[in-house]
Amino acid sequence: MNNKTITLIEYEYLHYNENDNEKTKLSLKEFNAVKEFIYRNEETNATQFLKITTRNKHEALEAQQFVGIIQLTNGKTIEILPKISKEKNVEKSKEILIKMLKTLKNFPFKNFQSVNLKTTKMPLFEIFIQMFLVELWKVVKKGVKHNYITIEENAK
Repeated sequence: MNNKTITLIEYEYLHYNENDNEKTKLSLKEFNAVKEFIYRNEETNATQFLKITTRNKHEALEAQQFVGIIQLTNGKTIEILPKISKEKNVEKSKEILIKMLKTLKNFPFKNFQSVNLKTTKMPLFEIFIQMFLVELWKVVKKGVKHNYITIEENAK
């Protein structure tokens, strides 16, 4: 994980850090930007991803029952992974998430081989990019479909 990625498990809390030096927390500026986004988009259910709450007498953001990626304007990424047990196991959660995605009926990345890519060590965003690139390569290898239409006519 790089320092621009914060990984949460569902229902885990995210706090702000006034010193801007702790990797597991947002800076106050980032925290306020996320709060502002939630307030601006309340009518579109932005709170389904992160909920503003209080934890240990401090304001916090609680990851809700959705998984995915939230990209901040400064490039920092918040990953929300599924809660699979009481222990926080990021690698296992990513592995389970990929297996869950592969079982979806119309999911285009069913044949994604995650074993050889060490996906549990990669940020979730990079896993999705890798999945997309694998599928894109399959399309490119097939080639562009083309048909010729025979037309006979007199040219003027």
